[in-house]
This record gives sequence, C-alpha cells and structure tokens, in this order.
Amino acid sequence: MTLEQQPKSLRTFTVIWLGQTASLIGSNMTSFALTIWAWQQTGEATPLSLIAFFTEVPILIASIFAGVLVDRYNRKFIMIGGDTVAALSTVIVLILFFTNQLAIWHLYIIGAANGLFGYFHGLAFSASQALLVSQQHYVRVGAMGSIRTFGSGVIAPALAGVLYPLVGLIGILLIDIATFAIAVSTLWIFPARSTLVELQNNLKLLIGGRFDSVSSKENFGDEVTSDNQAFSPRVGIVYQPIPAVSLYASYSQSFTPQFGRSADNSAFKPERGTQSTSCTNSVSMKKYRSKKKEQ
Repeated sequence: MTLEQQPKSLRTFTVIWLGQTASLIGSNMTSFALTIWAWQQTGEATPLSLIAFFTEVPILIASIFAGVLVDRYNRKFIMIGGDTVAALSTVIVLILFFTNQLAIWHLYIIGAANGLFGYFHGLAFSASQALLVSQQHYVRVGAMGSIRTFGSGVIAPALAGVLYPLVGLIGILLIDIATFAIAVSTLWIFPARSTLVELQNNLKLLIGGRFDSVSSKENFGDEVTSDNQAFSPRVGIVYQPIPAVSLYASYSQSFTPQFGRSADNSAFKPERGTQSTSCTNSVSMKKYRSKKKEQ
C-alpha cells in the first residue's frame, strides 16, 4: 500500500513518524559523535559514564509527574518544544566547538536538558498516536514505534561512525540541525487541539489552530490537480468580573476543501470562513444571592 493510498489518519501519522524518526537518528548521531570526541579529549571512561548519568537522572525524576503534564497540555507543542531544545543544544555545542571553548562539563548540562525534554517528547508522541489513527491501525503504529526507537539506535551509531572521520563533529552537528527542521515541518500537519490557559481564576484564554493540506487529482477527460494549504487559528477569552457574569469573545477561521470543477474546468477552491463572537452570560442576581446564602 503506497502512502497516497493509505487512509488519511495513517498517512498523517506516517509523515510525522518519518520526521520524528529522522530527528531521533540525528540526535543519536550527535550523542555518539560527542562520545567519540569526549574519548579523544580525555582517553578516560569516567566522563562517558557521567554523560550517561546526567542524561538519565532527569528522566527518572520527571517520570513521577511527566504523564500528568503531557495529558494536560497540548502534545503537539510539547513535541515541538522537545525538538527545539535538542536543536538549541546542538547549536550551542556547535558554537562552543567553533570557538574552541567546548568542555566536558558542557556535555553534562546538555545531556541533562536533552534527556529531560526528550522524555517529554517521547511521551507526547506516544500519546498522540491514538489521536491520529483509528483503532484498526494500532498494531501497525506500535510496530512503527519500535522501528523508530530501536532502528535509530542501530542506524545512528553506524552512520556517525562512518561519517565522523569524513565530516568531523561539525558535519554531524549540521546533520542533526537539518533533521530538526524536517521534524518540525512535518509536525505542522498535526491537527492541534485548543489549549486553555488560565491567566487568573476569573480570566481564561483559549488558543488553538490547525494546519490543513489537501491535494486532489481528478480525471474526467483531462486531468485536473489542485493543492491547497491553510492555517486556521482559534482564539477565545472568558472574563468573570463576578461569579454571576461571564464576558466572552472569540475569533476563529475554518477551512473546508471542495472537490469538483467549475464551468471553466478549473478545480473548486476551498471554502474559508471567519467567525467572531462576543457575548455576556449572566445568572440572575436573585438566584446568585440564594446560592450564596445556601453556601
């Protein structure tokens, strides 16, 4: 079954999976290359053990509460955050290496940051699978997850070992940055859920959006193709000056693909809609006072 023939949900997951697999391979290549560099600098095994120690300890601590945070906040942005931290750490290592200031203790800090945010990233990716595919594909998705985890653990050291003598540490770091760009770009097709931010007890902000990409091909005598992409934001705010009154305002856009042809034989363009709302909801003050007395 080709990618174009797969169900939409599985196709979306496959694209995201490819991007995240590439990013994981790049990160593991960097870790392996830095291990080689640390050994070349010290010739001792202790720094290598400490790098592994500082990478795993934050994961052990975060495992106590990480699941709650991943369930509470937008998983797409958690994944982007994990990829971004990994990319920033790679850029920092690159700058330090260029300026001849890279030291072993830098790797301890970077390992701790990558281990912590990488753990959150992995949890968010695993939890998102149920949102992207139907239940009939769970077994296939589980197998793809194993390929991503264990396959990258085999492929990355092999690639880094072959490329390190040719391109050095700088080349490996640049490859890692490139895989980060691939991973983040594929995540934008992930339909994001809205995120509710509680600024104060009586002030809440709703932020969300989704990116849609639709391609169609029709053959009725002659072939007509169309490609459409759009980002649809959603913003809302609720303010309660008193418990009996709620002030609400929102703004959102929609994207609906259209299939077929117009009179001039061109493909229909997708429909775009805009909705803005502002209203006041209030409970009668008499009813509100009676509730206060009951309390």
